Amino acid sequence: MSIQAVGAGFNTYNAPKMRKVNFGDAQAASQPESAPKKKEKKGGWGYSIASGFLPGLGQFCQGRTADGFKQLGSCLGLGMLSATAYMLAMNAKNKYAQIAGIAAGVVAGLSNLGVGIYSMVDAYKGGKKD
Repeated sequence: MSIQAVGAGFNTYNAPKMRKVNFGDAQAASQPESAPKKKEKKGGWGYSIASGFLPGLGQFCQGRTADGFKQLGSCLGLGMLSATAYMLAMNAKNKYAQIAGIAAGVVAGLSNLGVGIYSMVDAYKGGKKD
């Protein structure tokens, strides 16, 4: 005589499939029939290289368009800010205004580089999740 083991508790919709057990069995009835198979992880190098050419392109290729637009927009914005700061510094009549403009351009340029590197790393990690 056997019975079907039933999961008890409020959260039974995620309960694993149970085995039929006999009353005299010493094994626990809560063991699943088969263990879930692990997915083989794919490399994200191609996505990372794509984001190296154009920040956000790797995210677009993965289907993560919101992340791609954020990274592309931030790189374009920081690039325009850097170029504007350099142009204003070159046209400034005051020596200190020139130094401040160049410093602002360098900071914006380094931030742009940081966003580009972050985009490559994010594309690589996003590719590993596939």
